[in-house]
Amino acid sequence: MEELLDQLEMIFRARGLTSAHGRIFGALLLAKNPLTQKEIAKLTNYSIPAVSLGLDDLLKLGLVKSKKLTGKREKVYLITGDLVRMFKNFLRNLKEKNVAPLLETIKVMKTINRTSGILKLEKEIERLNNYLDALLKVQIGE
Repeated sequence: MEELLDQLEMIFRARGLTSAHGRIFGALLLAKNPLTQKEIAKLTNYSIPAVSLGLDDLLKLGLVKSKKLTGKREKVYLITGDLVRMFKNFLRNLKEKNVAPLLETIKVMKTINRTSGILKLEKEIERLNNYLDALLKVQIGE
């Protein structure tokens, strides 16, 4: 189980999240039943406050949901999200917030300075933009 949690940590860090997010997601993914914060803390070796912060982020990303069980005070957490959708949203944000503005800046710079460096950079960023477009067109199967 530890090796699997380590691998999930790397996936979540590649997305720009923390190791805690990966381990919390992994613990919930491997659990047979929804888990409390205390149970997640025990499985991941993170403090309850660290687990709480991680769960807040995972809730916002739509990867986890919480619910109260009848007759219980504590909330339990379970997986609802989808890693493929999470990465697809990451790619869409990368394209819209980084690549597209960079292309616009290059186009403006090109009118002022048409050096080979600017033209080469433009070509590479356009390739990246096209690659991201192709990835974003891939249909997500269930």
